[in-house]
Amino acid sequence: MTAATQWEYAEGTFPGPASDATVRFYWGQGDGFVARAKGWFGDLLVEGDSATNLLKFKAQVQVPAVLGFMGTNGWELVGFSAAPGGDARYVFKRPFGNTDIGKPV
Repeated sequence: MTAATQWEYAEGTFPGPASDATVRFYWGQGDGFVARAKGWFGDLLVEGDSATNLLKFKAQVQVPAVLGFMGTNGWELVGFSAAPGGDARYVFKRPFGNTDIGKPV
């Protein structure tokens, strides 16, 4: 019998064009992950509020950029919802324990 894969999840919240966006992780992602986010987004990543379990972006961040960053870091988009006012939420998953690309699961 093969063991079932355990997943970790993250939630991206984009409250609308004039509000800051966040991606919340349920497990810490490690300093390397945060460093890659800083390299990818530069000044759009809010330094003081970004930690290994939360990335906070200035309102100018584009959703496709965040989706691309998550995908290149092993996250799969598994859910999406949107409201008429522009609010959107995204749910991501990846195998649990893969807190850094290249690390065995």
